[in-house]
Amino acid sequence: QSYGDSDTNEDEQRNIQSFELITKKGIITLHTYMPKDSVKILMGSPRSTNINNYGYNDEVHETWKYKGSNEYIDEFTIEFVNSKLKSVQQYKEP
Repeated sequence: QSYGDSDTNEDEQRNIQSFELITKKGIITLHTYMPKDSVKILMGSPRSTNINNYGYNDEVHETWKYKGSNEYIDEFTIEFVNSKLKSVQQYKEP
């Protein structure tokens, strides 16, 4: 799949956000609407996954969790909707 898939509307293409993650592999840049396969190539396999099909709008929501430099907590949470990157959250210790 490419970033310009026919199921991606023009409004989505104009609202692309980038995320820079500092990982053990170095700095990785992800962006919204990126396919899951591309994220997996850059980040590796997630430590855990969770998939939900809520039934409305035929949307499938998937969450991947990764460990960062802290081995005891999940540092990165990556969310997908219909196999496209929606958001990235990074836990940082206070």
